[in-house]
Amino acid sequence: MDSERIQSGVTSTFLQNYFVKLVAFVALYLIFARVGVSLATINEVTSPVWPATGVAMSVLFLFGLRFWPFVFIGAFIINSLSSLSFISILSIATGNTLEALVGAVVLFFFSQKKYQTETHSRTLAIVLASIIGASISSMVGTLTLVLSGASPGEMFDQVWLTWWTGDSLGGIVVLPLVFSFVKNSFSLQDEVHEAPGILMSLALIFGGVLLCWLLFFQVEGAPYLFFIFPYMLWCAAQAGERGSSLATILISFIGVLAVKFGYGVFLHGTTNTNLINLQVFLASVGISSLMMTDLKRISSLKQPGLVLLFSWIFASLLFLGFFFKNSRDSDDYLKTIVEGVEPLLESKMNNYFFALQSGASLFTASDKVTQEEWSSFLEYNQFQKQLPALRGLGVVFRLPKTEIESFIKKNELRKGQDFEYHAFPGVSPEEASQNALLSEAYLVTYIEPFGGNRLKAGLDLATEEQRRMAAEYARDTGEPAITGRIKLIDDPDGQPAMLAYYPFYGRGEIPKTVAERRERLIGWTYAPVMTDQFFSTVFQQGNLKEISFKVSEDSLGKSTLITATPGYDKLPGSNEIIKKVRFGNHDFVFQFKGTAAFYASRDSFSSRVGAVAAIISLLLGTLIVSLQAMKKRAINFASQTTEELKASEELWKFALEGAGDAVWDWDIDTGKVHFSRRLNSLLGYEEGELDSAEIDWPTTVHPEDLPRVRANLAAHFNGEQSFITECRLLCKNGNYKWVLARGMMIHNKAGDKPHRMVGTISDISSQKDYEYEIQRQRAKAHSIFEGSSDALMLLTMDGRFFDCNSRTLKLFGFEKKAEFLSLHPSDLSPEFQPNGGDSETMANNHMRKAFNDGYSHFEWVHCRKNGKSFPAEVLLTAFSYDGRTVLQACVRDISERKHAEAILSSQREKLVASAKMSSLGEMAGGIAHEINNPLTIIIGKTSLLKRRIEGTDNALSNNFKYNHSIAEELTNIQNTAKRIGSIIRGLRSFSRNAENDQMERIHVPGLIDETLDFSRERFKFHAINLKVNMDEGDSLYINGRAAELLQVLVNLLNNAYDAVEPLKEKWVEINVGHDDGVCKISVTDSGDGIDPEVLDKIMMPFFTTKEVGKGTGLGLSISKGIIENHRGRFYYDTASAHTSFVIELPLT
Repeated sequence: MDSERIQSGVTSTFLQNYFVKLVAFVALYLIFARVGVSLATINEVTSPVWPATGVAMSVLFLFGLRFWPFVFIGAFIINSLSSLSFISILSIATGNTLEALVGAVVLFFFSQKKYQTETHSRTLAIVLASIIGASISSMVGTLTLVLSGASPGEMFDQVWLTWWTGDSLGGIVVLPLVFSFVKNSFSLQDEVHEAPGILMSLALIFGGVLLCWLLFFQVEGAPYLFFIFPYMLWCAAQAGERGSSLATILISFIGVLAVKFGYGVFLHGTTNTNLINLQVFLASVGISSLMMTDLKRISSLKQPGLVLLFSWIFASLLFLGFFFKNSRDSDDYLKTIVEGVEPLLESKMNNYFFALQSGASLFTASDKVTQEEWSSFLEYNQFQKQLPALRGLGVVFRLPKTEIESFIKKNELRKGQDFEYHAFPGVSPEEASQNALLSEAYLVTYIEPFGGNRLKAGLDLATEEQRRMAAEYARDTGEPAITGRIKLIDDPDGQPAMLAYYPFYGRGEIPKTVAERRERLIGWTYAPVMTDQFFSTVFQQGNLKEISFKVSEDSLGKSTLITATPGYDKLPGSNEIIKKVRFGNHDFVFQFKGTAAFYASRDSFSSRVGAVAAIISLLLGTLIVSLQAMKKRAINFASQTTEELKASEELWKFALEGAGDAVWDWDIDTGKVHFSRRLNSLLGYEEGELDSAEIDWPTTVHPEDLPRVRANLAAHFNGEQSFITECRLLCKNGNYKWVLARGMMIHNKAGDKPHRMVGTISDISSQKDYEYEIQRQRAKAHSIFEGSSDALMLLTMDGRFFDCNSRTLKLFGFEKKAEFLSLHPSDLSPEFQPNGGDSETMANNHMRKAFNDGYSHFEWVHCRKNGKSFPAEVLLTAFSYDGRTVLQACVRDISERKHAEAILSSQREKLVASAKMSSLGEMAGGIAHEINNPLTIIIGKTSLLKRRIEGTDNALSNNFKYNHSIAEELTNIQNTAKRIGSIIRGLRSFSRNAENDQMERIHVPGLIDETLDFSRERFKFHAINLKVNMDEGDSLYINGRAAELLQVLVNLLNNAYDAVEPLKEKWVEINVGHDDGVCKISVTDSGDGIDPEVLDKIMMPFFTTKEVGKGTGLGLSISKGIIENHRGRFYYDTASAHTSFVIELPLT
């Protein structure tokens, strides 16, 4: 009892401690998981920062796998705060649990086998545990989100990468910190953790904060990335494993905060992208920390430290070179893009001016233009659709104020619309007083579309200073003019806009002076233009999407913002480009920077190159330490490696010179052209042969290409287009080679005649060969398509034909392809298929299956144009054609095959029946052999007993009283045994294959008796009355094979037995007679006859009305065949009131 009580107390204490720890671990997991969820951006639960992974793995490794429920519970609780379904939460929690378990198992493995990997067993264990575990969790989580619909399928890669990055980095950063403070299987027995002094600790902390400030809180912090690795070396040397782990945590924490709040290097992309870039870099920091502490655990860091410092310096210089080159290339690319902005802006603005000029031409050419004519003009030209920033097109007439009312009445402007003169609203009192002194009004008369511009109709534009000044500028210059930034009076949002004017004058010569223009001015066509939309449409074209812009108006030294890309001022300004552009009467200042994605690519470059370079440096340092134990081999290895590097460098130089484009420099004045060495080899010349040759286009370029090359050059010299052309150049061996030539003129100064032209020549002969091969393959495919013996058709996804071969038209009876292609597949089929299914529905199902599975193979009944149907075999195959998925339908007429199959099926049925009879015959022979012997003994012994009883033996007679009844019973036994023998002999005769037997003369009554031997007892046992009626039977003889005729009669009796067995009245009657030289044998039963609906099918093979297992459906068809082979008839007597089958055979 005491031992049980003690055991119970121990168990209770254990469980209590277990649950207390479990709750504590769950709370710890929730704290770190909450940090990760707060940084989730692409969905509710996917975060690029997930320190909970390191917490879960470390707990299971240190305290045992039995604590796995805390991971599941913590993951379930934290994901329950999202809007995911219950099943999704369970699945994600399961994935997180598996991640922790697998990671812990990996750690256990390496902790027990650490001698196998020596120095870096701990590093390898932590990295592999984090990566493998994260792979499981990220795959389970991403699949769950996609399958549940919480995340779109096209984001699978992004979600998986984010999840995997956060989980794996959570392990790499957190696990080393835990292992450095908690003794574990990776700890060395004599390991002593060093504690730096106070001053050194303060120095380490200050250095880390300063470094983080430079790196994470400065926009141009990328060049300082590599300073972090010497700092980590300093931490490892001074504070050991704990100091290095704490430094990694500090850098990670500050880096994440910086990205979260938009500071530092990684800030130009989305938050998720920035965090992933940061995590990639932090991975190199974490692994570097691990490897440096590994090195210190086995030796001093002095020598490997020096190696690492030099390697980091080299790597940092290499990184900075790549970084600054990448920055310069980005800036040059940005400048190239900006160069194309001004012409494009001018072109876009000229489109708006052209619309106004077209309207002005209408008024200049007409005596009068009505409202309806103006509306028709605009509707015909569709300016509104072509110019998306346009908010209407109107006409402004210059009128004396005294004539406004008469003008309105004369032009019937109030007819059908609410038209009233009104001044510009909301002007200052000073401007209002100045407007009162104006003698003329600039009256908005026609404006379309009227519904959206109702407030503008009747507006006097002269009553607002900007609108008036722009109109008068256009009046005096005869050129289009625009206002500065304004707000339209009918725009409640107050979006920035501008007005564009184009003047039109009275008929006559074009006015040349300002005075003439003022005198003859009639009015203006004008258009409100939304500036945001105008510039947005411009900067959404081509590579302009890669730049951000800011547009301001520069007027009298005052800058007014017109529009800008959202977040423009937050982007780096180091490579900002400023350009001034003049449109009409206004100067605009354009400021350009790259987009956020433009800079984010540089951030990604920085993080990845920095991480790779750091890891390479670490590997180099580790290699140096390892080489101390194998100096001689290291020297040999280094020597060999050096030779290989030299050979590789030579090979690289050779490849560099032997590849790439040829460069040419044409001095237009002298006609001399200088080529790079590549062109010599490209055209088959020796090096230097083409260095100073004169261009002789007629002999160098293929005669067929020469006119096009000259035309392109001329167009380029005229400034119409760039020089890009494909042509064939003459090689040294006399052959021609396809090349792509590009070039650009170089001017000494703007507007000067070009003196030089430089460009490149690319070898595109392989591309041309490929294009020719494609054409040849297409021709081959067309030949196969048209030459096919099967009907081939091509269909779209909506089930419409778009091509077919000539065999298709012939098979379906069409003459014109267009007529056939207008049909749907169901139009080529009867309304219903043989299985009763609707043809259109079934056709759509087959096509859907082919699109989903890649193919669909089936048999079908088609109809020709004349309505005649035919069976066909159809194969639908899905494939890609011109960028879309289509179906190829292959249709083969199988009418002949179906006919052959029917014949084959009939022959097969006969073979089945023959095989069955053959087997039965063999079995019957065996039965006869086994039964005949005991029957002979039975008969013999019965005869002996009978003789003894009936004999004259006096002794026997005196001892036994003669028993007549015993003699009679012995006689019955003897007769029964003989009858059994008769049945066995008949069974052998019935079951053997008699097809090859000779015809013989058969006594019909004997045939009937032999048949009855098989059935009499069966019928008697089941109370079925079996009657036989013969008409002069003794004289009836026929020719035939007895075994086959016996088979027919037995089959009819069996069918009759099955038919009457469930009836109340049970009888079967055999009638034998003759008429006009024909013997007629009928088998009739008490049934009511055969249903007329199945009467036509009863002679068909395999047709049966019996239940499964009671019949094969072959009996009547085989019987009919046997009787017909005997030149007789076998039929069902429809005149009989009962079920009756008749056999007619000729008498002999």
